[in-house]
Amino acid sequence: MYVDPATHDAYWYFTYTVTNRTGKDQLWAPSMVLFTDTGEILQAGRDVPTQITEGLLKLLGNQLMQDQNDVIGDILQGKENAKEGLVIWPARNTKVNELSLFIAGVSGETARVKNPQNGNELILWKTLQRDYLVPGEALARGAAPIDLVEETWIMR
Repeated sequence: MYVDPATHDAYWYFTYTVTNRTGKDQLWAPSMVLFTDTGEILQAGRDVPTQITEGLLKLLGNQLMQDQNDVIGDILQGKENAKEGLVIWPARNTKVNELSLFIAGVSGETARVKNPQNGNELILWKTLQRDYLVPGEALARGAAPIDLVEETWIMR
């Protein structure tokens, strides 16, 4: 969690490294959605002011880290071409105990299914789901990492 020193607004953030080990260059354009146990569904980057992203990048002090939009693009093969990214969501409600992060676009696998309610065809994407526990008061934890509880693949 990051709290803006000027406004005291809180933000969840996630840093990652993406490495292409597929044997061919790949396009990296993930969709990252954060669900909270208070019912919030947050799209990565939405309602995050530029100065928050810039401030957090500066605070993290990693010159190779880029904001989520700058990481989008071709990922060349090999660990020497890995990219480091930063994803941010506004934390409007900090009284949470569990977070689930859904990352679509990591796998190209899809499935076509019929909607049981109306019969329309839907396309489901293989999505990485990462579940976290937030012990204690989120604001009091500051930048202390939260615990990854489970990581699984789902069709969504």
